Amino acid sequence: GKSTLLQIAAGLRQPGSGTVTRLVNNVELNAENFSAHAGYTGPLVNPYDMLTATENLAFTLKNSPANEKISGMLDYFGLYKDRNKIVKYYSSGMKQRLKLIHAFINDPLIIMLDEPGSNLDSMGKDKLFAKIEQLKAGRIVIIASNEQDEINLCSAKVELGKQNI
Repeated sequence: GKSTLLQIAAGLRQPGSGTVTRLVNNVELNAENFSAHAGYTGPLVNPYDMLTATENLAFTLKNSPANEKISGMLDYFGLYKDRNKIVKYYSSGMKQRLKLIHAFINDPLIIMLDEPGSNLDSMGKDKLFAKIEQLKAGRIVIIASNEQDEINLCSAKVELGKQNI
């Protein structure tokens, strides 16, 4: 349902039938070009366990201008002091914070978050929610979730798969 739809919208999965058209400023983009305008994270996205947080982000960004934001984002999400620690030794909450940084770091026009608060403690959720509130202006933020506090961040919602059993 929700996760599959988000993965299809992000270009990470092909639809079983039909087509997806991705437009940015009325220009159609294929999935590869679309990724330059979108940030995504979800349960299927995993950082490289044998790299540090800094190495993971630098690898993702390559020579992007966003490279200079790595330290600030790590600090914001409380990972700066552990930036040189191998991700394999991160807690699940720390890994979730790193995954969120991946989605946000390029200042994408479209941000797609699948269960973004999973494994986060209350401080992590506060940081996430504040970041989403900040980014909602001028961007599209799509959240797939069953958590009411995450749904409350949205200005509109679509309910999928409700059936009376």
